Amino acid sequence: MLRDLRVVEIATWVAAPTVGAILAEYGADVIHIENPGREDPHRTSVSQAWKQTVPDAQFNSSYELNNRNKRSLAISLKTDEGRDIFRKLIATSDIFVTNLLPDRQQRLGVDYATLRAVNERLIHVSITGWGTKGPFRLNRGFDFTVFWAASSMMHLLRVPDSPPALTRPGMGDRPTGLAATAALGLALYHRERTGKGQAIEVNLMHTGMWTVASDMQRAVVFGKPGPSYPRTVAPSPLSNAYETRDGRWLMINANERAWPELCACIGEPQLATDPRFETVDLRAENNKDLIALLDVAFKRHDLAEWTRKLNDADMTWAPGLEPLEAANHPQAVENEFFIDAHQSAIGAYKLLTFPFKLSGAKPRFRNQAPDQGANTREILGDLGLAPEQIEALAAKGVVSYPEPSGAR
Repeated sequence: MLRDLRVVEIATWVAAPTVGAILAEYGADVIHIENPGREDPHRTSVSQAWKQTVPDAQFNSSYELNNRNKRSLAISLKTDEGRDIFRKLIATSDIFVTNLLPDRQQRLGVDYATLRAVNERLIHVSITGWGTKGPFRLNRGFDFTVFWAASSMMHLLRVPDSPPALTRPGMGDRPTGLAATAALGLALYHRERTGKGQAIEVNLMHTGMWTVASDMQRAVVFGKPGPSYPRTVAPSPLSNAYETRDGRWLMINANERAWPELCACIGEPQLATDPRFETVDLRAENNKDLIALLDVAFKRHDLAEWTRKLNDADMTWAPGLEPLEAANHPQAVENEFFIDAHQSAIGAYKLLTFPFKLSGAKPRFRNQAPDQGANTREILGDLGLAPEQIEALAAKGVVSYPEPSGAR
């Protein structure tokens, strides 16, 4: 679908590379630029906890997730020769994606104003932690910090009187990349009509606030977000988590109409006519008592039995799945959440796709995440540089590329 689209990215870690990965999966030529003397830190940086739990991991699966199907160009933009080559590349490109801070973009000459002078059709995508204005605009930001903490999400998801929980790796980065890709669709449509590119700005703080938009909007309008509760005193016992006999958890979300059916399903039909629980307001008023009764009921059966019972009763519910269970769940398998991929270290494996489907195109794995500079000579050759010119640039440290297999 996107085979005629060229994307250049100077992007590290997860949020910005996600944009290129989405486009590459549908055919775009995505060129991932790294400094010859400093590779993308995500290539080798995995948290200490992850190293301890999988000490013999043969490749960085997270880096692969965000950089499959791309090409790698190792070139220094701190040199005149490197900047000249970069401008030639930008002149033939459609999209530029970066997560460099605004001041660094200007120092390297990759800000929108500079690149627009080279290619007025270019769409410039800038992803930052805090946005491009304000006192924090030059502060570094990750989803662990800005998306999770500064957006108010950490506060909202904290159980009262308990310390805050930690977020999961990339949990805010990937929806931020999706937001930028959505904006790209609008910008590409506008360019088709006008011939003009434009700048797109996306930041982790805004994405985090949008993720908790119901609470955020309520706080802005009424002065405070919605209340938070431990599950034992949830105001709606019918929208709550319950533990099964085998120590698993499930979530139910039953409305007023489904209340009698739920009572019959759990083997407690008398609860439907119990005067304490006959209406929504009464169930909220007597929530502790009802939750305690439901806790006892759900611990009578294992999760497998509740799966049968709740599905037969047409309840709105879901099991609390572990990651491998989710990956192997019939819904994930039959709806093709994964595609066949290959990695030289382990061979064939399943690779998670992006969370949307198109009727006119399917996601496609073409190549694993490239080594740093793996495509440098190929890309520079396409720009018209002769082999001897490329070798001279490598000798000066302007570009780099892996030595051929077997070379000394």
